[in-house]
Amino acid sequence: MIVRLYYSLIMPKNQQNQYPNQINDSLNQIGQKKPSFNLRALINNKRFAVFGGIVGVVIIGLVIILIVNLFSQPAPVVPQPVTITFWTRSTDTEVIQKIIDGFEKENPLIKVKHEVQSETDYKNRTLTRLRLQSTNIGNIVEVDENWIDRINVSLSPISDSTILGRYSVASVRNNSINGATFAVPYQFDGLVFAYNQDHLAEINFTEEDFNKLDWTSLSNRASTLTKTKNISLPELPNRPFAQIIRSGTAIGSPITVSNSAQILQLLLIQNDAKIYDSETRKFILNDKFVEVMNFYTNFVTRNIWSNDLGNDIKAFSEGKVSIILVRSGDIDQIKKLNPNLRFGTAIPAKIGGIRNISLSKSLVLPNYMPNYSQSIKFIEYLTRTENSLMLFNSKKTVNTFVPAQITSLNQIPKTSPFAVFSDINTTADRFLSIEYDGTTEVINNYLIRIFELYGNKSGYPDRPPIQISTNSLQTELDTFSNSIKSSENRF
Repeated sequence: MIVRLYYSLIMPKNQQNQYPNQINDSLNQIGQKKPSFNLRALINNKRFAVFGGIVGVVIIGLVIILIVNLFSQPAPVVPQPVTITFWTRSTDTEVIQKIIDGFEKENPLIKVKHEVQSETDYKNRTLTRLRLQSTNIGNIVEVDENWIDRINVSLSPISDSTILGRYSVASVRNNSINGATFAVPYQFDGLVFAYNQDHLAEINFTEEDFNKLDWTSLSNRASTLTKTKNISLPELPNRPFAQIIRSGTAIGSPITVSNSAQILQLLLIQNDAKIYDSETRKFILNDKFVEVMNFYTNFVTRNIWSNDLGNDIKAFSEGKVSIILVRSGDIDQIKKLNPNLRFGTAIPAKIGGIRNISLSKSLVLPNYMPNYSQSIKFIEYLTRTENSLMLFNSKKTVNTFVPAQITSLNQIPKTSPFAVFSDINTTADRFLSIEYDGTTEVINNYLIRIFELYGNKSGYPDRPPIQISTNSLQTELDTFSNSIKSSENRF
């Protein structure tokens, strides 16, 4: 077969037909006689020449391709730096930049641009841009923890175990919805009692006694701590009244109590006063709501607190009030107003065993913004214990906050007025903003008008009683509810 193929290649076709017997004879002689090989004849054969030429061209082409591939490889791709934007409200930009510098040194291909946003209208601007999926926002955005219910559809879930493992179960839960975590705790905050140690020593009341307080016993203690003096007004010379010269506690008036709205939130949640029905989207001012309102205003009607004393934080620093409810940022303000004041902090009173509320800030990643993995890397670096403590210990930080990580909280000395936040961190719950955030703003504004009519003079004779009209307040809340419905996409 091979010989037949050989003849077909080297012999012209017309000659193959003329000499079939010769071909057959040659085949019969295979194995009997070694065939002669005429190289010159083979080379001179035209068919062989054509075939050899084709093979040569193919081989030369392959060699050329190989050489081209060897000497013309594309230049290696050099990775380009990626820039991510970190959006926050006022804070110590110098310390943040120091943290960014350390991160960029560790991650040279990621650049971080810190943009400090104005507090003015920050909430509406941020919620609106997230709702509209505006790219005029950071890759990493600071938000209030209680906004997450409104904006989670615009956020990327976060599952990095290294990051989330730094926080208490309660903190992670407060930044999650239906088991998915949408934010990283950033700045922990909540309400705590600040108390004047010298005042409480007068009634042999110790820090441990605070753990036994409920709101009713607090009210009774505050009444005991309150001091008044009888004075007369020129227009009422024969009708002296008791003017507060030292208040037991600053609760009851939204005009002079700095954290009035948050105190109301805490009382409403602890008393399980569900004032908003999310299904019917209507407000229900039930008996539990009325109980809270009466208790709250009772501190003024019982002459325990008065707007005469001015701002509660300033009054506390001057020794004019024994117990106030503060947030973390208020503590430094007290220390600056009176560095020599001996005061401590404690967990707020409870109704039964019901929890505290978290008023923390968190970091979120808009799900339509690029560079998710780079943003996660920066959050991981930012929330390391040493970096959180660097921010916390900075003297330039505006609105001092408490670090949210367990390891950072544990490094705050027990003697520090900030140490109490470590206990609150493990028990506080996120309150639903639709139910309480906007609602308490409406209630607070309503109370301001009521107290403006009530007057400021503590114990003033013939002062009209505080009257809470649930019908009037219901109308205002219904108007607020309608505004929520008309702008539903914002929430």
